[in-house]
Amino acid sequence: MPRFAITETAGRIVAGHTNTGVGSVLTISDAQAADALKSGHLVALDAKGARKPIRQQSSSNPVSTVPAETVSPETEPEE
Repeated sequence: MPRFAITETAGRIVAGHTNTGVGSVLTISDAQAADALKSGHLVALDAKGARKPIRQQSSSNPVSTVPAETVSPETEPEE
């Protein structure tokens, strides 16, 4: 059976199982995990469906989409 990891967005119950913490692994069927995968509460660990969770941007907590390597540190102007 496929393996799935619980994400930080999950509530108390994930795919019919009690949430035991971020990163905990559930071994459940693809059908059982389908809704939790779509909502970002689970991440597939097996190569077949493995992918990183999609982080949704909220207006109160914006997430930068610029890679850290391209952002230069701010420096104070020279006098």
